[in-house]
Amino acid sequence: MTPERERVLLYAFGHGHGELAQRIRQLGYETLVENEPRAAAAGVARPLEPVRAILLPADFALPQRGGELDQLTRAAGSAGLRFVVVGERPATGALGLLRDKNVRLCLWSPFHERELRFVLNRALFDPTRGFYDSEQPDVRHDLRVPTSLGA
Repeated sequence: MTPERERVLLYAFGHGHGELAQRIRQLGYETLVENEPRAAAAGVARPLEPVRAILLPADFALPQRGGELDQLTRAAGSAGLRFVVVGERPATGALGLLRDKNVRLCLWSPFHERELRFVLNRALFDPTRGFYDSEQPDVRHDLRVPTSLGA
């Protein structure tokens, strides 16, 4: 995977996205920031430079704003889209609402750069692109995590 070509969208963070956006840029990813659903959907739908991962704040208002996530998923089409929730761990009920909207990845504060890189790589992984290791012809289906990743 070549991070310099990967685009990550920070959605609905308001003005609290600066430090996170900077950390993502330092890892080599292009970072887009949107707070409006239509602008975010337009960025996701660009066929030559699609967004495949969207980071959401942990306090994203569900179910009130659930239609926005549906709109973003439709905009991605067959390219697919993965949501990552970032911030302070919400209450159990909010976690259930996130799972209901197909949010499967999270980064609970505080997190290290290696955890951020791991989760971004997981969100951006596309098995149809092939591999850099020509010796490995198949996708590895086992979930792998860094041994130093905190629980």
